[in-house]
Amino acid sequence: MNITDYFLKHPVIAVILNILILFVGLLSFNELLVREYPEVHFPKVNVYVSYPNASPELIEMAVTDPLEDGLAGVEGLETITSESKYGECIITLSFKNGISIDKSIIAIREAIGLVTLPKEVDPPRIERKKASDVMPFMVISLESTAMDFAELTHYANLNLKNAFRSVQGVSSIDIWGQPYTYTIKLDSKKMYTFGVNVDDIMTVLRRSNVALPAGQFQNAVPVTLNAQMKSASDYDNLVVKEKGEKPAVLLKYIADVSLEKDDRKFRVKINGKPGLCIAINRTNDSNPLDVSDHIKKVLHHIQETLPTSIKMNLVSDQAAFVRQSIKNVEKSILEAVICVIVVIFFFLRNFWATFIPLVAIPLSLVGSFLFLKIFGFSINILTLLAMVLAIGLVVDDAIVVLENIQRYKDKGLDIKEAARRGA
Repeated sequence: MNITDYFLKHPVIAVILNILILFVGLLSFNELLVREYPEVHFPKVNVYVSYPNASPELIEMAVTDPLEDGLAGVEGLETITSESKYGECIITLSFKNGISIDKSIIAIREAIGLVTLPKEVDPPRIERKKASDVMPFMVISLESTAMDFAELTHYANLNLKNAFRSVQGVSSIDIWGQPYTYTIKLDSKKMYTFGVNVDDIMTVLRRSNVALPAGQFQNAVPVTLNAQMKSASDYDNLVVKEKGEKPAVLLKYIADVSLEKDDRKFRVKINGKPGLCIAINRTNDSNPLDVSDHIKKVLHHIQETLPTSIKMNLVSDQAAFVRQSIKNVEKSILEAVICVIVVIFFFLRNFWATFIPLVAIPLSLVGSFLFLKIFGFSINILTLLAMVLAIGLVVDDAIVVLENIQRYKDKGLDIKEAARRGA
């Protein structure tokens, strides 16, 4: 007795089994992630090194080249690519498949520790490279008719950054703007007169701009020695050099300190007016459609509370392509179902024969979600394309079996015998 004979003799079991496939498929569908493309783990590591105020040429000579020489001996390394730009360099290390990233990061730290870098260079930062490092998931523009670029950047950092960062599925927020920065313009003639050099000023700046714990008051209240400079007058009154009994040399005697905007990295205009962009990056395990919907809700709420001089708009959303792809697949499935119904009814002229593929197609697709869940797949462009192609397989099988069953019915066999022989 084959499987067809068994289900012909036990139709209730067949119905229950199909309901079970539908139920399990729907449960698996709710647990599947939705992505644009399948998740691919790239064995890559990024090394970020900051060298404040250094030119790209200086960074390449003093930082990038020594680090590349030191990292070239890391085990399993396949390629090294680097980018030297103003104030920082980024080194990307690509490893062979099967290499443990955790062990590679340890080897990278050891290799960097053996490289001698200038004292002014900040400690290198090592991060695993993500698939979303190339383009942000969403980009939101901000423009104002009353604020300049620096004021708008300051406003976004204070009032908007944390609002988007709190959204579930968001990994980081980057403000593409021009922040405020203190500019110190030294006067070489005055420095020579007072006997001060640049190293003296840099040493004093690093030593003075600190906050240190100073114990507790009455063993209860913590006391902090805060020497951080928060205004231009704090910088002006900074003691650069002491001359014994003579008056001390202050920074304002040899330099002009001013609060200005840093326009060296970004210059953005939206509709011809000063503006900035808020770049939103999502985590790899988040659903892009859910993250997009949550961000749009937060965006709508923020737009209602913004000053009238500020306008916020959504510029880029990678989830839009995923939504459109899903709609195209839904359209293809609907067209396939309609074509199958029309063709089968036209040739067989039997309502029940037409109804069978109409049930088999969605049932087969829903049941496939279980295997997507078992093998760790996600709903993406490739799996949706596979479902569209699978409709053809289901329809072909259903039509061939139906036609064969109908042939045996035309020979005079009863419905059960025709079904058994036809299958």
